[in-house]
Amino acid sequence: MQEPKQPIKPKNVSRKLAFTISFFLAGILLVTFSFWKMIIVFLITGIGFYIGSSENLEGSIKSLINKVFPASDKKVTYTSEDLDKLKKTLEKREADKIESEKKEAQKKTVEQAEAEKKEAQKKAAEQAEVEKKEAQKKAAEQAEAEKKEAQKKAAEQAEAEKKEAQKKAAAKAEAEKREADAKEAAKKQTQKKEPKEKPEA
Repeated sequence: MQEPKQPIKPKNVSRKLAFTISFFLAGILLVTFSFWKMIIVFLITGIGFYIGSSENLEGSIKSLINKVFPASDKKVTYTSEDLDKLKKTLEKREADKIESEKKEAQKKTVEQAEAEKKEAQKKAAEQAEVEKKEAQKKAAEQAEAEKKEAQKKAAEQAEAEKKEAQKKAAAKAEAEKREADAKEAAKKQTQKKEPKEKPEA
């Protein structure tokens, strides 16, 4: 069985610093600065610190390589500490996944509520616009009908006044004609009744 991993002890400070700084600079040269790339930098720095802190450099490198890339014909054994770390990592990933799904669901709910709100506002605005246009149309139709009714009444009244005036004018002309005929008849009657003058001797 593999011996349990020994804790890092401050044996050789200069070697720790040398390897830590070397791997840190190597990480800086490999990536540019961003969140995930900084994680890679710190990871590489941690590897350097781990190797620099070990008493047996060759053994530490081999142990690290065997853990990362285990041989297919060799059974890899993990310590209880490694299993605890793995368990905690898996639990953390599961918790992060649940939290991410929860946030995603909340985000979708908020987006859906916002979309429904905007849709309701849009429908209400469209309905209000339709009702406004309908009211304007009805008001215009009513005004047009009232205008036509007023014009019709005015035309009928003017026609009635015109006919009345024509009727009065005709009656007046008829009365004047009768009066003239009566005068003419009276004149003729007067001329018939007058005696004829006798011739002088």
